[in-house]
Amino acid sequence: MKRIFLFTLTFLLISGCSTLSFNNRYQDANWNKIIIAPFKGKMAHVAEREFEHALAISSQIEVIPSSLALLQLKEHKLEGLYKANPYEAMKKLAKLTKADGIILGEVDSHSPKRMRASDLASVSATIHAKLLDASNLHTVLSSYQSTSSLLNNENVLVEKVAKQSIEEFKEGLSYIK
Repeated sequence: MKRIFLFTLTFLLISGCSTLSFNNRYQDANWNKIIIAPFKGKMAHVAEREFEHALAISSQIEVIPSSLALLQLKEHKLEGLYKANPYEAMKKLAKLTKADGIILGEVDSHSPKRMRASDLASVSATIHAKLLDASNLHTVLSSYQSTSSLLNNENVLVEKVAKQSIEEFKEGLSYIK
């Protein structure tokens, strides 16, 4: 009985949830370029790296990765505006680079710092990423991924939820091309 309970608990904690929302008004929008804005939150750099790696070589659409977006914000003297109002700064950058959309992401993860041997503490990771229309900041698609585990660390879980989100983005990008 104890093994069944532990197996069930582990399965529930390892499994995640997913939802992709796509705005059908953008079906066949024929977009050519999108920008990945710097992600926010703890472990955001891990998710950014996954998005850049997966989408930067996409044959679906031209992608300006977040590392280049940061450089372009500096080049166009939009860093101050970005700190005060990231949406407005990214909208202006999109206009300057002739990008049709902007990917924004927020990552949250939790890992217990201390635990006793008798505690069952899990590590968790969540990502909410969305693609906005650069002209009006309307949401085109949105992906929410969340997972937790007793066995993995934060880095592994953030990579996992980022990859799941990327798969949803690839599906969504096929609708707008």
